[in-house]
Amino acid sequence: MLHIEPMLEIVEKQLHQPTLAIQVEDELRGEGRIEDVGNPEAPYPFVKQADEALAMGAKIVLLKTGIRGVYLRTATTLSDLGRAAPTDLAAWANRQLWAPCFRPNVVVSTVGTGDAAIAGFLAAMLRDTPPPLALNVAVATGACCVEVAGALGGVRDWEETLARIEAGWPRLPLELEPFGWVWDDGTAVWHGPADKFRF
Repeated sequence: MLHIEPMLEIVEKQLHQPTLAIQVEDELRGEGRIEDVGNPEAPYPFVKQADEALAMGAKIVLLKTGIRGVYLRTATTLSDLGRAAPTDLAAWANRQLWAPCFRPNVVVSTVGTGDAAIAGFLAAMLRDTPPPLALNVAVATGACCVEVAGALGGVRDWEETLARIEAGWPRLPLELEPFGWVWDDGTAVWHGPADKFRF
């Protein structure tokens, strides 16, 4: 858990542990969900980890999922977020969203990519954006980072990042519909089965 000042509490985690993959496969088999075993797009491991973080008291959980993008899960009620709390708490409460990565022009280095994505997310939160935009800024910042060597060389300013998103920057493929998720063309994010604004 990463505690940033007294302003905001966020869980940051990247899942690459082989033991977690084995544990998740065993759980999927036990639940009769054989179709999800070994499927790299299955959201289950990330959903499980985020739900565990919420159960421990986190209010906003953002998981970096490598080339799959970022996954957001928030508590049903948000309180005690401090000065960085969004003004529209209702827009942030009880959300389950996934933003796929943008397609970088070139991959030079992945050093700092996850940290850049988290920084993009925090920058968006501090600008009081709605959750879908915060996720899109996160994956855009990460994609910009990989295009240049070093952890900061590819990171662009706020306006340039938004302009690139708004210009129709292509995404890497991520198909979550078979798992009960719904794509939103308007915000360019997937809405999970537990998202309160699912349509």
